[in-house]
Amino acid sequence: MPRRWWLVVVLLALIPAAAGAQEGYNADLLRPSMFGGRYLTFEDARMIAARSWTAGALLGYANAPVDLSVDHHHANPILDDLVTLDLTGGYAVHDMAGLGVAMPLHLFTRGRSFGDVGGGRRATAHESDMALGDLRVAGKVRLVEEGVWPMGVAVTPFVTFPTGDASRLLGEGRITGGATVSYEIDLAWTHFALSGGWQYRGGSEVLGTRVRNGFPLAAGFSRDVWDGLNFSLELHGEAYESQNNRRFPGNPFELDLIGRYPLGGGLRLLVGGGPGLTAGVGSPKFRLVAGVDYLPEPHAVTPPSAGDLRLTVQDDAGQRLEAEIGLEGPELRLGSTSHGVFILTDLAPGTYTVRASRADYETTVAQVNVIAGQVAAQTIVLRKPATRLTIVVLDDHDGVRLPCTIVFNPGGPGELAVTVESGEYSARRDPGSVAFTAEAAGHEAVMTSVEVTPDKITTATVRLRKKLTKRGQIFFDLDSANVRPESNATLDDIAAQIKALHPAHVIIEGHSSNDGPAEHNLDLSRRRAAAVRDYLIARGVDPQLLEAQAFGSARPIASNDTDAGRERNRRVEFIIIERD
Repeated sequence: MPRRWWLVVVLLALIPAAAGAQEGYNADLLRPSMFGGRYLTFEDARMIAARSWTAGALLGYANAPVDLSVDHHHANPILDDLVTLDLTGGYAVHDMAGLGVAMPLHLFTRGRSFGDVGGGRRATAHESDMALGDLRVAGKVRLVEEGVWPMGVAVTPFVTFPTGDASRLLGEGRITGGATVSYEIDLAWTHFALSGGWQYRGGSEVLGTRVRNGFPLAAGFSRDVWDGLNFSLELHGEAYESQNNRRFPGNPFELDLIGRYPLGGGLRLLVGGGPGLTAGVGSPKFRLVAGVDYLPEPHAVTPPSAGDLRLTVQDDAGQRLEAEIGLEGPELRLGSTSHGVFILTDLAPGTYTVRASRADYETTVAQVNVIAGQVAAQTIVLRKPATRLTIVVLDDHDGVRLPCTIVFNPGGPGELAVTVESGEYSARRDPGSVAFTAEAAGHEAVMTSVEVTPDKITTATVRLRKKLTKRGQIFFDLDSANVRPESNATLDDIAAQIKALHPAHVIIEGHSSNDGPAEHNLDLSRRRAAAVRDYLIARGVDPQLLEAQAFGSARPIASNDTDAGRERNRRVEFIIIERD
C-alpha cells in the first residue's frame, strides 16, 4: 500500500473512536509550531522552501496546570504535574503551502480524575503511566510573503483527533477543528507577530460547566542577539465560551521566554519557560521546556553572473570608426574602440546608456541591455554633423548636469522656451548668432549668446550658481533704494533660508534694465543691494555672510527691447557660495 494511504487509514480509524469517547477539555495548552518558525507556541507567517521538511522534539514540564474550585473557600488540583514530549513535523508541498502534524506524549502525570472531585473533599493524587494526547493535523497557506511585502500573512486550518484521555483533561474526547491567521512584520529593532483564530468545540458538559467554542490567541516579539542566538517572548492562550464556570475557570494564558541556538546542519537547541498569567484550565503556575528541532537551512542564493558587451562603431557606409565610449548604468565604464570594436567582460547585468563620440561626427547615444551569462551586441552608427547647436547646463559648484529650461530670444518677439530634463539641449539650428537664457530651479538664470558655425556642432556650456528661492517680489520706491513694506515677507523668508542653510557666503546682486544712464543704473542697483543687506542684518543674519554687489544693466536675463523683458531684468538675486 502506498505510504500516503496509511495516514488516511489512521485518520479514518480515529473518527469512530470519537463517537464513543468521553468529552472533556484539553488542558495541555502548549501546542508547538509544526513548521519551525520564529515562535514556538504558535505559527508565524513564514513557510519553508518547497519539498523540504521540519521536525521537532520538545520536552516540557507544567506545574499545576489545572485547579478546580470545590466551594467558595477551597480549590482542588486536578493536575499537579504534567511532563510531555511533543513530537512535531511539517512538509512544504509548495513555497506557499504545507502540511503538519503534532503528537503529544504525556510521559508522566500526577493528579486526580473527575470522579475524585466534589463534595468538598480533597482526593489523593495518583501517578499515571504514559498516555497520548490529542493528535493535531494542520495545513498552512502563506498568503503574503514577508520581504516581498512589508508584512507576512498566513492562515493555518487545523483539526484534532480524540487520542487523549478526556477524564484527566488531557484530551477533548471529540474531533475539533478551526483555523488561525498569523500576521508578522519586521520592526526597526525586533520582529513582531500576532495570531488569532477560532476552534469549533461544539458544546459539552465538563464538571458541570458547558464548554463551547474557543478562540486561540497569541502575540510575540523575536530578536536575534549574536552568533545565531535568538530569543522570543511569547504570550499565548485561549478564550472560550462557557456557562456556569464557577468551578471551571476559563481563558488560560501564559507568557514564555524561549531561546534558540543553532547546533549546525539545521538543528536548533530550544530552552525556555515562563509563568501562567490567569487561573484558566491549562494555565500552569510555571512551565519549563527544552528540546531540539530541525529547520532546513536556506539555500545559498547564487548571485547573478556577469554579462559581456560588444560594441561596433561604424559610419553610414559601414566603415568601422575609432571612437570614445562611455557607459552609464549599474557600472560606469570609459574607454575607446580598437579597430572599431569595444569589448567589456564581467559587466554587471542591467540597462546601460552608451555614448559614442568622435571628432567631426555627431555624438550618438544608445541603450543596451546586459544580461547575465550572455553577450550583448550593439552596432552604433556615427554620422557627419549637420549645423547643430548643443547647450550643456551644469551646476557651477559640482559640475552636475541640471534639469533646465532654455529660453531662446528671451523677452523678445518669438520667445521660445524648451525644457530639458537631461541638462543637455541639442538640435539643428541655422548658422548665426543665437541668444538664450538658461534657467534651472534653485539657480541663477544666465543670458548669453553663441555663434553657430555652419556644418559643425557648436557647443555652449553654461554654469549656473545656486541661489536662494524668492517666494515673492522685492519692491522699492520709484528710483529709490527704500524697501517697501510689502517686501518684508519675502525678505524675512530669505533670512530664514540663510540661517537654515549655513552657507559659506551669500552674494546679494542688484540688477537693473537699461532705462536711463548706465552710471545711474549701476549706482541705484548698488544702493538697493546694500539696502537689502541691511534689512537681512536687522533680521539677525551674520553680516560676515553677506556681500552686496551691483551690476546695473550689465547682466540682463531678457531683452531690454520690451517692457516685459525690462521688468525681468530689474531684480535682486541671492547667490549661495557653498562650503567645501
